[in-house]
Amino acid sequence: MIFKRAVVAVALSVAAMGSGCTSPVESSGDDVITTAGKALAFSYDATLDQFTHMSCTNMPVGANAFSTSAYFTYRMGAYSQGGLTLSDAFYSGLKKYKTDSQAEILAASPSNTSTVLQLAMRGNLDYQNLYVRSGAAAANQDYWNMLTDLGSSDTATTLVANPSGSRIRYIRNGNPGGYRMEGSLYFSDNATMVQATRDFLSGAANPSGKITLTFTNGGTAARSPADTVSGSTVNKSRIVFGRGYQPAFGLPDVSSTGSGLYSSYPSNVVRSFQEYALDGTTLSPAPSWSCPISLQLRIVRAADLTKAGANCERKSDPAALSPELKLLRNTLKVEDWYIDLTHHCMIPKRSGTDCYGSRTDIAYTMGDTCSTDATGFSNCVQYASTCYRTN
Repeated sequence: MIFKRAVVAVALSVAAMGSGCTSPVESSGDDVITTAGKALAFSYDATLDQFTHMSCTNMPVGANAFSTSAYFTYRMGAYSQGGLTLSDAFYSGLKKYKTDSQAEILAASPSNTSTVLQLAMRGNLDYQNLYVRSGAAAANQDYWNMLTDLGSSDTATTLVANPSGSRIRYIRNGNPGGYRMEGSLYFSDNATMVQATRDFLSGAANPSGKITLTFTNGGTAARSPADTVSGSTVNKSRIVFGRGYQPAFGLPDVSSTGSGLYSSYPSNVVRSFQEYALDGTTLSPAPSWSCPISLQLRIVRAADLTKAGANCERKSDPAALSPELKLLRNTLKVEDWYIDLTHHCMIPKRSGTDCYGSRTDIAYTMGDTCSTDATGFSNCVQYASTCYRTN
């Protein structure tokens, strides 16, 4: 979008002009916009409101043999109250400018242009350190970039036009499909790999890292006040812009089955969830998250519906979704899954590689023994478990 620049006439005093009278010197509004843009601090604020962990263990991502829409290890998004907005300081600092000029200033701000919103797992002691499967971090696998580059004229106009205090969760920006504020991470090759990520996020005494929503310049380095404030002495390893999310994992609930779990059953569902600011501040009010047992869904293969313990039905969604089903459909898409809330389970709609890979002896009867073979493939029942933000 091209904005019309104001032309500001600067009148010179007669004394300054001297006897040789000249026309008033004109200073383009471009100078005003550029100066204000350089002075503008980092202005974005983003948060997510739903998290789903899928514990599938037998799906090597390199094979490209499974639907990355249906299957993932961690998926987070902004679907109801989360989203992207501009800080209160942005609006208060630029209140003397009209809306169009505010958008121009944002687009001209070195602290806010070429900014990418990124989901990844990062170390608690160094937020610049990404958790990766191996080697260099891979896009759409080890990390996920959401929306699109922030700071362009289009995105600046969209954000400034949004009422203060409300958040956006979708940007079209020339793409017919648009961009959702949602990201997925994939660590589902085998049981060892999946468990290692849970240990990283939910270590018994001291978790090593968090799932993070940070801002980058297009790579993987998280932006910090050290990048945007001249002379800042902030430690970029410990202070960055964004949010951190700490899941805690535990055993699935089987109280309705009347049987206990095998003694070595993996802690493969999320049981609690916390949210933090990564810039050293305290969020107020403190975010609250819920991880109800009713949102723990067993994953049952379509070929196994007649097996003992499977106990799941293919159910089409009703015309009017219950609050629970509506929430689940945010991360578990209707085109990918049948969801049976009566039996707390789900069945894939797509053929091809699935959650259990080559294992066909899935221990759907929860008290039965299950194990992981030498290749890391498990026949324990896998789950999709969901938490959501309540305030």
